[in-house]
Amino acid sequence: MALEKDSIAAMWSLVLLWHTPMQDQQLGIHPASPLYALGHYYRGRCNQRLKCYNDAIDDYTQAIMTSTERQDEEIAERERRKVVKLQENRNNFGLSFGPGEAEDETASDNRKPDEHTVPLAQTMLAKVYHKRARCWEHIAMLDAAIDGYTFAISLDPLNPEYLFYRGRCLCSMGRYQDAVVDLTAALAQEPSNSRVLYHRGVSRYRLQEYRTAIDDLREALDKQLEAGCIPNCWSCIGVCHSNTNDHMAAIESFSKAIQIDPDHTDSIHERAKAYQAIQDHELAIADFTQFLRYH
Repeated sequence: MALEKDSIAAMWSLVLLWHTPMQDQQLGIHPASPLYALGHYYRGRCNQRLKCYNDAIDDYTQAIMTSTERQDEEIAERERRKVVKLQENRNNFGLSFGPGEAEDETASDNRKPDEHTVPLAQTMLAKVYHKRARCWEHIAMLDAAIDGYTFAISLDPLNPEYLFYRGRCLCSMGRYQDAVVDLTAALAQEPSNSRVLYHRGVSRYRLQEYRTAIDDLREALDKQLEAGCIPNCWSCIGVCHSNTNDHMAAIESFSKAIQIDPDHTDSIHERAKAYQAIQDHELAIADFTQFLRYH
């Protein structure tokens, strides 16, 4: 069976974690070596993909602790050369730090070097903080997640992915105004990012900023929003229209959500209320009846 590049990198890194102290001495690997941090990082990624979030958090924490331990200049320079050589060897095999994660990574990792580019070691550390924060969020430790995203942003302030995830987490916590700030900053880097537009639209909807929410949500749809979010996006647009007393536009939006997902109960219920508002009681009763079948 062929192994994915990411799996090869992870297994290679795990070997580093299994060295005995004698082997470490023979190989010249210092206990605070960046190689150990890399090993914990890749094992953390494997655990994260297996949804073993607590184990992933432990690994990412160890990677952070190892990376931030103080070393004298001689050790630091020796270990730096090893990591550079390691990176060169891995590049020869088509591998790199952080391969194969299109769902998590962003185009910002491929930014052309300029005066704002963050050094590799710093971007790697930011990535570890970010991934640990993702794990905290998965186990509903949202305050810890926010702290992690904040550390990542402090190390790589122009990375829109980190801003997006902190903004989304803030929205989940009901901190909608703070979420809008982060999501707006993310959009400054990636103006066409549909998922950022969607979550900013949801945050603005929660803030009762209905006009701007509709603008964001419609733009997200125009920019190929992922399929799983589309019914809820139309439903949010519908609620915004209802709250501005444009009930016909609301009915049209709810109907689009229901057409995509016939079991979208929120849209069925809200459309019933919109029909009731325009005194179309027969259609209102039909939707209310359909809604009650789900409860």
